[in-house]
Amino acid sequence: MGSFQGALASIGACELGAEAIKSAVSRAGLGDKLDLVDEVLMGNVLSAGLGQSPASTAARLAGLPPNIPTTIVNKVCASGMKAVTLAAASIRAGQSNVVIAGGMESMSRAPHLLLTSRTGTKFGDQTLVDSLRLDGLTDTATGWGMGLCGEKCASDYEISRELSDEYAQRSYERAIAAKAHLVEEIAPVYVPAGKGQTIAVAMDEGPNNVCLGKP
Repeated sequence: MGSFQGALASIGACELGAEAIKSAVSRAGLGDKLDLVDEVLMGNVLSAGLGQSPASTAARLAGLPPNIPTTIVNKVCASGMKAVTLAAASIRAGQSNVVIAGGMESMSRAPHLLLTSRTGTKFGDQTLVDSLRLDGLTDTATGWGMGLCGEKCASDYEISRELSDEYAQRSYERAIAAKAHLVEEIAPVYVPAGKGQTIAVAMDEGPNNVCLGKP
């Protein structure tokens, strides 16, 4: 719900995941029944710098017992959705009764990497690699960025720029119209506001930042 370098930029992915888990536990009435949770599945793509087992960290920060198994799922943009489908499949198969599943990400906090620093550099410069681009936005099979992949899809399926713009505008209009209905689904995240104060981020930043009249 946060935009790139937006109001949630100072909050890490594990911390954001913990807020989502805490809210899910509360809304499901599991506050005093955490022993019923069989597993935690969290989607995450940009794991560089998050520490060992980010899903476990998020669960711990959310106050879950340390004996609950946790798993990170990486299916790029569909990571959170895949975590939910895996949870549903586990329940349908009778392997689990209660599974916490979702996704957590912070593009704003994705680090830059020194891929060759481990072997040392005797002379010359080293290049910082953007983990956001490398791990999240570049197809490893072709080396294409997601923008170029989008252009190829548009060409293959004959989707014009006009149709794309119309679809994007319609999506934003629907998101804006649905804001009142989505309020209950958003768990507020409190971020530092200076002088020891905090503010609650409780709205989807994307639709709020768009200017539909802009050509």
